Amino acid sequence: YSSAASDVYKRQTLQSQVTIPIGSNNFIRPDIVLQKENDNGNIVPVIAVEIKRPDNIRSERQELQLFSYMRQLRLNFGLYIGEKIQLYYDAQDNKENPIANPIPVMTVNIKDTDNNGEVFCDLFAYEQCNTEKIENYCKEALKRKQEYTRLKERMSAVSYTHLTLP
Repeated sequence: YSSAASDVYKRQTLQSQVTIPIGSNNFIRPDIVLQKENDNGNIVPVIAVEIKRPDNIRSERQELQLFSYMRQLRLNFGLYIGEKIQLYYDAQDNKENPIANPIPVMTVNIKDTDNNGEVFCDLFAYEQCNTEKIENYCKEALKRKQEYTRLKERMSAVSYTHLTLP
């Protein structure tokens, strides 16, 4: 496996400004699409990436743009890179709300020393990156998020029932 072959493979797995047709007259163009070789040897899209300036504050419109790329490419993962890095996960098995938007499962603050930075690098290092590993991380993060929300709801319900009025 030569260095030149490795360079070609890496170029094939990182596509910039890919044009994706929508209908007969429209198209979308994600900033970057990360691709990997699947079990059949085909290069397939894995992650849509929306990149903004580091001083950009993410807007709902930019978030929806990333979600659109994810849905058009049928991807479970999306990355927003701007004032921070956010990994979004589209669970697709949300029976309660099947049209729910993808959920942020990891945030890495770029300017701070952030513990998530190491986790992020571990997940997305080129040689180690695989969809199963990312999927497992996202499912665990989503589970922790849901448990936290349930705990918060139970605690606020308990606090409310123990309030006494004068």
